Amino acid sequence: MADLEVRPRANDEADEPDLNLSAIWTTVMRNRWLVAACTAAVLAVSVLMALRAMPVYEAEATLSISDDGGAKNPLADLVPSGGGGQGKLETEMLVLRSRQIAEQVVDSLDLSVRLMEPARPRDEVLRLLTVPRDARRGAYLLTRTGEAAYRVEAEGTTPAAGLPGLVRIGQPFQAGGATLAIAPGMRAKQPERIRFVVREFRAAVDTLRAATTVYRPDPKAQVLGIRYHDSDRRLASDVPNVAAAKFIRYQALASKAESRSTVEFLRAQVGSYQDELHSAEDQLKSFREQNQVLSPKDEATEQVKRMAELQARRDELRAERQSLAQLLDRVAHAGPRGPGEQSPYRQLASYPVFFSNKAVQDMLQSLNELENQRSTLLVQRTAANPDVQRIDSRVQEIELGLYQTARDYLAALDSQLASADANMSQFGVQGAALPQREVGFARLSRQQTLLGDLYTLLQTRLKEAEIQEASDPANIRVLDSALVPERPISPRPLRNGVLGLLLGLAAGVAAAFGREALDTKVRTQDDARLATRGRPILGVIPRFQHAAAALPSNGNGRAARALPSGVGQLVARSSPNSPASEAYRALRTNIAFTGAGRAPQLLVVTSAMPGEGKSTTSGNLAVTLAQQGSRTLLVDADLRRGTLHHLLDTPQEPGLTHVLIGRATLDEAVRTLTSAGGTSIDFMPSGAFPPQPAELLSSDAFRKMLAELRERYDTVIFDAPPLNLVTDAVLLARVADGTVLVARTGVTDKRALQHASAQLFQVRAPVAGVVLNDVDVEGSGKHYGYGAYGSYGSYGSRVPADAYSGNGNGNGKGHD
Repeated sequence: MADLEVRPRANDEADEPDLNLSAIWTTVMRNRWLVAACTAAVLAVSVLMALRAMPVYEAEATLSISDDGGAKNPLADLVPSGGGGQGKLETEMLVLRSRQIAEQVVDSLDLSVRLMEPARPRDEVLRLLTVPRDARRGAYLLTRTGEAAYRVEAEGTTPAAGLPGLVRIGQPFQAGGATLAIAPGMRAKQPERIRFVVREFRAAVDTLRAATTVYRPDPKAQVLGIRYHDSDRRLASDVPNVAAAKFIRYQALASKAESRSTVEFLRAQVGSYQDELHSAEDQLKSFREQNQVLSPKDEATEQVKRMAELQARRDELRAERQSLAQLLDRVAHAGPRGPGEQSPYRQLASYPVFFSNKAVQDMLQSLNELENQRSTLLVQRTAANPDVQRIDSRVQEIELGLYQTARDYLAALDSQLASADANMSQFGVQGAALPQREVGFARLSRQQTLLGDLYTLLQTRLKEAEIQEASDPANIRVLDSALVPERPISPRPLRNGVLGLLLGLAAGVAAAFGREALDTKVRTQDDARLATRGRPILGVIPRFQHAAAALPSNGNGRAARALPSGVGQLVARSSPNSPASEAYRALRTNIAFTGAGRAPQLLVVTSAMPGEGKSTTSGNLAVTLAQQGSRTLLVDADLRRGTLHHLLDTPQEPGLTHVLIGRATLDEAVRTLTSAGGTSIDFMPSGAFPPQPAELLSSDAFRKMLAELRERYDTVIFDAPPLNLVTDAVLLARVADGTVLVARTGVTDKRALQHASAQLFQVRAPVAGVVLNDVDVEGSGKHYGYGAYGSYGSYGSRVPADAYSGNGNGNGKGHD
């Protein structure tokens, strides 16, 4: 009956089963003790750590930063200052995080000294007098020896040289270069031990920066927050407040330095224009005295006015050209700029024509922004830093652009002068007749007026800069000061317990899946299907507890023997209403539908290795078939170590061996066992174990016996030896109508079952399917009950644990 065979798939193994909630739950329940152990361990560790951890407190201060920079920049029209909004806040955050601010905070609060014991604020226990930056690292212990007296000791590898040995409360002493004393307030409550450490200054700064967070509470607001956490609740609030104060002071000094630079620049410009104005006034005065000029407007004619204006325009262009050329020459020959000095190209801002030139103002504004950024970076970096050099390169580009703009304007002045000269040549004749004194007076008056306006403007801006230099910047202020925290942020036992519980569950589930991944035993239907390359699961037999009763011997004759209801592992007869009996009846039904049109007549039951329950399955299957009214013969075909005669408590001889060698007939070898209800099965034991069983099973006598058995019985069940040990089962499977592979959960190895299935496939033996035996109902999470076994062994109601939780239906002692 080759149609019983289930062909393998194109690949060597069936597809992996989909991971679903049911499979996950089954895996977890099967490893529930491992999951519980992992969860308990992680939970215990997390709770223990939370109880033993030192409390940590956190406080924060907030700063409000405006964009206007306080008072109006006196050079706003000449060199507008940039830097605001997002870029400005990012710069301020970098300054707050800088090592310079951190060092000032460490110096101010003496953070190099840290109190370890008792768990109280440091200032309540120790009074710090001087803590120099070169203080030596060390750990120290103060042990109370009497009233208000403590013995000072060095811990670990800390040198004890220089320690006073015994100090009293309030008495200064030195430890590691730091001078400190026990706070006088400790007289009221004197602890037995005081432990503190002195850290290196650099280590204290690094620790402070690691524990400090600078952030923006709201991306749309011009507000910065400073957050700090520490085991000392007072230091947790002091650090943000001191950091905010040091930052404001730093910004004030930087603002004053910028204002001082502006004042110096304006003073130099005022002095320069003052001298030029005085010179222009003296020239005008001398001209008027020499030429007796009183009212040029009344004396000049329209032509004279025109000629004078043209001449004045030409002189103005020439003066402007000369002034610009001199300015460019000074800028071009300016020496190297020293640290902190402003760019010499900013002198171009003093040139009048550039006051209203937007392109020049934009470049000057960019130059000012870059210089501000460079000054900020130099707070914590050197001039060799790539970011500083990149800014210097950009500054050089802008300076070159300013210089080129001025050169272009100088060329334009040359062009205008050439045009003015051409016009003057046209009025040469008229101009010769004009009174030279009128032209000179107009020229000197215009120059005096221009210089006077510039001088007044610079004087006004100078006064504004001096006022700003004398005032503090108002663009940064403390919005909220840090308060002393009332409760710690960690540890939190409840939160740690919940997290430990979740992590423990996750670790337990991961361990369960890891254990499943490393487990080579067959435990589920999917495991059996994968190992047998897609063979159907004919039945799933739950674990059951069998009785210890035995069958009385009926001798060697054919006389019927009574089959007790409590016989050994034949649960199908001893407990017909149990879930295990239902499973065997489901197996009987599934086998009946494996053939094409009719049930297999010759059926071989085998397994991969011994101890997997094939004999129990054979006996119970025979009982269920007999209960159905089928003429059934159970044959112990294990001619090497058959045990069914022990299970049924009948003599081993005569049996199958004797029939095959001609020493007994079928009627002499077969026993009929009848139950009280009238159900009977025929049984043929193995007989004496021959030296070469394989030759007997492949002999003509065996084939003739099979033909005779087909005529006598509806179903003949051969209990065959394991496939992976001997070839007997393969020989039986070749001549049978169907083969049933028995696998025991938790015992059968997947590789062994795969090898057994491969052997049957290689000889093209018809395989009915696989029986999954000894399934732990409670451990697998499955539920069993009447009528719930489908063709692949799915089931419903739960099996009572007290009735089916014994050693299983695998083997009883000495049985397979």
